[in-house]
Amino acid sequence: MTRVQYSEQPLRCFADRLKVLIGNASVSAFARKVGLNESLIRKYLNGSEPTLSRAAKIAQKTAVNVDWLAFGQGSPAQPKLTDAVALLQLIEQLSQLYSNQQGGISQSQRDLVAVLTYQHINAQCCDITECDLVSAYDFVVKRVQQAAIE
Repeated sequence: MTRVQYSEQPLRCFADRLKVLIGNASVSAFARKVGLNESLIRKYLNGSEPTLSRAAKIAQKTAVNVDWLAFGQGSPAQPKLTDAVALLQLIEQLSQLYSNQQGGISQSQRDLVAVLTYQHINAQCCDITECDLVSAYDFVVKRVQQAAIE
């Protein structure tokens, strides 16, 4: 895993973030590490933008968040992996909420709301058990309804 060293200067472009990832390593060694041609890495360092698939490959090989690397958004740390047990518990709890609601909701809509609620909770909390499920659910349902209207 690559340890990202923060600097005082903002990392405005892909090349700046790539330099952080390369650190003290040679460009040649870094290119081998990520499985890309050294000349391609040098082009990126000189300001050329990679395709999203190449940015994703670099992010994966260096264990950083692709959104941070490609777009400068968020944290360099990779997002947490899905906790299957927590997701199943969430689905079970959401089933209880669904049964208390009026009106039907299809299974595919339930699945979508469950995954989106899980992602929302993970973005807001460290532990899924510490979050207010009803508030997270309401937030996600409103977002899904807004998206359906647009």
